[in-house]
Amino acid sequence: MVAMTILVRRPIHALRQCGTIALLLLALAQFDRRLNAADPTQQRLTFPEHSRQQPVWFTRDVVPALTKAGCNSGACHGSFLGRGGLQLSLLGFDASFDYDVLTKASRGRRVNVAAPDQSLLLLKPLGALPHGGGRRITSDSEVAAILREWLAAGMPGSREDDLAGLQLKVEPPELVMQFPREGQSPAEPGRNEGTSLKIIASFVDGSSRDVTPWALYDVRDKTVAEVSRSGSVTALRAGKTSVAVKYLGQVASVSVSIPFGPATNFNFPAQNSLDEIAAAEWKRLGVQPAALADDSTFLRRVFLDLIGTLPTADETRKFIDDSSPTKWSHVIDELLTRPEYVDYWSLRWGDLLRAHRRYVGDKGLASFNGWIRQSVRDNKPLDVMTRELLTAQGNLFTNGPVAYYFIDEKVEDLAETTSQVFLGVRLQCTKCHHHPNEVWTQQDYYGLAAFFSKLETKDSGAQGAKFGGPKSIRPSATENPNRKPQMAVAPRVFGEASLLRSEGRESPGSSTASAPADNTTDPRQQLAAWM
Repeated sequence: MVAMTILVRRPIHALRQCGTIALLLLALAQFDRRLNAADPTQQRLTFPEHSRQQPVWFTRDVVPALTKAGCNSGACHGSFLGRGGLQLSLLGFDASFDYDVLTKASRGRRVNVAAPDQSLLLLKPLGALPHGGGRRITSDSEVAAILREWLAAGMPGSREDDLAGLQLKVEPPELVMQFPREGQSPAEPGRNEGTSLKIIASFVDGSSRDVTPWALYDVRDKTVAEVSRSGSVTALRAGKTSVAVKYLGQVASVSVSIPFGPATNFNFPAQNSLDEIAAAEWKRLGVQPAALADDSTFLRRVFLDLIGTLPTADETRKFIDDSSPTKWSHVIDELLTRPEYVDYWSLRWGDLLRAHRRYVGDKGLASFNGWIRQSVRDNKPLDVMTRELLTAQGNLFTNGPVAYYFIDEKVEDLAETTSQVFLGVRLQCTKCHHHPNEVWTQQDYYGLAAFFSKLETKDSGAQGAKFGGPKSIRPSATENPNRKPQMAVAPRVFGEASLLRSEGRESPGSSTASAPADNTTDPRQQLAAWM
């Protein structure tokens, strides 16, 4: 049955060319290779490069062992409410919390230092006692050995600097694989089946280790390639995808390309650097680009893209009859000067920035929309628009960008909106835990929110907002207690050291820990400059 399971995944044309004996040997060889793959939940790791450092570390050994066994996944004890009375941090992002839960919660009943083999921490995943998740590991596996050694050593705890400076290096950083075509044998070396990844983790103390067996792997498009638990990538069909590698809160990505055929050569009229990049990738993947659109199709597309409407019959006939070699660029330049362009793209920007009277009232909406329309009409660069929005202050009725801070008033909401609108990054997951599929952490989330904590809302007295008057935003010298983030993290941008130090709060790993506090600078200025 195992042999048949492996065989049915091969192309029919390839199976017809192999004799029965050859197919059987091929299946057995594949099955043997998969059995010998380094899976620490099922066997001991005997390779020298996988040898562990002594003594056992909770953060660097126990947490990856629980992660590989699936104990702290979102479907098990890593869920928001936990499972079976036990809650762990998702994928082990909070080692200190996990240590306290395992060793102290429920009066420490899950661990037994005097008799490690009698600990619930071992008995449950081994299947020796009823377990909702079933049997997760074997008794002679590397995971079981790590848990026994950790318990026997007295359950040493985690340290704050265990993961300081952790970086992942994936070898190779890019895979270009071949899939057997018509007339090829599945045993030919061009298949590159089972290409193994190697993951090296390096720490700030200068140490490094091969963590290939302990990393988690996930392929974005499972119809193009598959990846095993041990990091072996196999091509399924021609295409392009990526493999995400996750280990202790760090995420790395490996590009996987399976060309459609030999490298192609074609003439493509590149108009800019993006066209050149796309053409180079098409040639590498053996793809012929689609033919250029005809005049009527091009005109319809460019009208919809730039002014959101279709060309009239007269405009279409005029364009088709035009024999000028520059008519395509000419019609683009003409559309950019039409009032419909300003109308359409002002609407698009208004939707993106969520300009609505429910947040800022009728007068505030008119002010905000007026700024958006003027920016589009003046062809204002995006970096200038971004800076004006992020650093806006003053009266809502006279300075339209101020509306940005009344649409989202909580600093956490501002962080999420700013990240998604200007950086294309969704940070919502990191409000409660490290992102399971990206490199973003809780420090990144609340570090971004901290940029907006020194803002004050001012009501204009008798003509204040309560009576239809304007509201104002202004930066303050100290943190506003009403805008304080839920987690005390200094203003910092993604994965980088703090840009500022504010009132003694420092983000982990900050290179500016000894810098004096700067209470005169609006933190948003640094954020806008970084963006």
